[in-house]
Amino acid sequence: MDIEPSSIGLYEDDELISILKKHPYFKNPCKYPIRMISIMKHLKKKGIDVSEKDVDLRVDRLISSISNVDKIEFGFYRVQK
Repeated sequence: MDIEPSSIGLYEDDELISILKKHPYFKNPCKYPIRMISIMKHLKKKGIDVSEKDVDLRVDRLISSISNVDKIEFGFYRVQK
C-alpha cells in the first residue's frame, strides 16, 4: 500500500509545524544537531511531496520558528533543552 504524496502547498504552517514536532529528535533532543535531510525524509515518510521547488526554504523557516531551536547553519539545527 503506497501513500500518494500530497503537495506541501496544501498544508498550513501550523499543520507542518505539528508534523515537524512529531519527529523523534524534537520529542527527545540530544546534544548533536539534526540535519535538514533527516527532516525532509520524515516529511516524505508522512506523505508530503518534498520534490517541489523551494520546499527546503519553507521548512527552514518553519523549523527556525519553533521555540528553543537554534539554527547552527543552513541545514543544521539544535534544540536547546
